[in-house]
Amino acid sequence: SGFYNGYSWGFKEGKWKYINVYGDESETFFEWIGVPSEAMRVVKKDSKYGYLDKENILVIPCIYDVAGPFKNGLAAVTLNNKVGYIDILGKIIVIGKYDIVDSFREGVAIVRKGKCGVIDITGKEIAPLIYDEMSNFENGIARVQINNKWGFINIEGIEIVHCVYNRANFFRKDLAM
Repeated sequence: SGFYNGYSWGFKEGKWKYINVYGDESETFFEWIGVPSEAMRVVKKDSKYGYLDKENILVIPCIYDVAGPFKNGLAAVTLNNKVGYIDILGKIIVIGKYDIVDSFREGVAIVRKGKCGVIDITGKEIAPLIYDEMSNFENGIARVQINNKWGFINIEGIEIVHCVYNRANFFRKDLAM
């Protein structure tokens, strides 16, 4: 039906607005509206991004230059050219410490500042920024590279296979392929 929690979206006069199942239209218009992620939806207004909750209330104001979907209760954002994360209340968890941040997966996120490392949802570094390249975690294991040699770390940031291999693929049934 196109309705989510009793609301749908319509495009009018070059902007998006929401309507409820009774046909009532919102007073607020947005330039862009994202899909729901963890009951939050990214929206763009006046060239800035913020978040609507599941009742379509703007709970995090449109102040961010870039905003990603919520994953594991956190969203990657950019504010004044500083990247970081906010929680669902809009509280800044980490900002300005890294050059690039990825979305959280399996409770951790890859961060970069020259080199790659991993942080948990509190912003604590669990794998130091020593890796040249890194894959996302899959079943608690990520591929990592140092000096063109590959190895693996676990979700706690512990190197379980040292970086000594020319190539490495993900584990399948306890074997690296």
